[in-house]
Amino acid sequence: MNELAGIIVAPLALVAATIGWWLLAFVPALRELYQRSDVEPLRVVRGHDNDVHYFARRFRARVDSYLETTPASRKKPGKSPAKAAQNSIHYLLTRDDGSVSMPAFVNPKGSGVNIVLAPSSVTLPREAALLIELFAANSLHSGEANIFRAILADEDISLGKDSYVLRWLHAGGAIRADANCTLYGRASSDQLIALENGCSFEHLHAPRIEFGASGKHEQASQADLKTTPIGPKALSKAVEVTGRRWLINQDVDIPAGRHIDADIVVTGRLRVGAGCHIAGSIKGHEDIQIDHGTRIDGSVVGVGNIYLVHDCQVRGPVLSERDIYLGPGCRIGTHQHRTTMNADHLYIAPGTVAFGTVRARVMGTVRTGRAV
Repeated sequence: MNELAGIIVAPLALVAATIGWWLLAFVPALRELYQRSDVEPLRVVRGHDNDVHYFARRFRARVDSYLETTPASRKKPGKSPAKAAQNSIHYLLTRDDGSVSMPAFVNPKGSGVNIVLAPSSVTLPREAALLIELFAANSLHSGEANIFRAILADEDISLGKDSYVLRWLHAGGAIRADANCTLYGRASSDQLIALENGCSFEHLHAPRIEFGASGKHEQASQADLKTTPIGPKALSKAVEVTGRRWLINQDVDIPAGRHIDADIVVTGRLRVGAGCHIAGSIKGHEDIQIDHGTRIDGSVVGVGNIYLVHDCQVRGPVLSERDIYLGPGCRIGTHQHRTTMNADHLYIAPGTVAFGTVRARVMGTVRTGRAV
């Protein structure tokens, strides 16, 4: 009998011990569940995520704290000590022959220089490299194939062809980037950002953002639409109408030249025909294609890719969980209503204008061609 009891008890004891060790990890959570002590939310400071001007403001405060009381315009070219003993500034000044006093140091970290400052407007030579933050008290004009770590300018910034900004840049005036420039991080302006064909970017923010020349496309996209109203049942029998929302549980093709005064949610693929007017927002769970000349007063939100063929207008946000393709002449937002465009990749044809924020989670590119 004792032998039988031992055969039964030993495995049960092993199982109980295993379960006990497994539950041991949950003891702190169970104790917190019934005797709550850590009820305060975790404080996370993330101003640099929500404020596009975060780095520019921080850098400007740093510049102001480093500068001596002597006006920058009276400084001589070269390294000059600042208020902080361990820091120094290299001043970029234009010589009488028009050349610029470029820093002689090769390794910025070993030079003791923390800031490069241009107290007057300067034009940099070809293939110049400034791997320390640069502050331009007036305007900065870079040569071709320049490389910058970060730039802050009180007035305009113009980048020559094939130039790179590795971290961020901000201008009180306009930012203009010639062909094939690459802007990593954030690029912001109080007035205008204009990117030519071949430019790449991550995060743009300005009252107006131009991708290539916008003239004739911008005028064409403002033409009045002549549309015909259409109801939900004309689109699909599988439609649920709740207030302003039309929920359609299948692929949808909206015929050209139609007017819809509703918000449309489509579980399948959505195509909006040419010259339509949607007086609301649209959302698609697969790809969305908006044909030429269509106007959407609300937002366009897609789980799949979003294609705007050409000369389309979207007043609200354009958001995709994948990629966005914009043909020439599209307008995102307005002067009065700035908005946001966000996707993994953005492929934008010259002639497009956006107002507000344009952000690529991976990379955005200005490229010639249609969306589809």
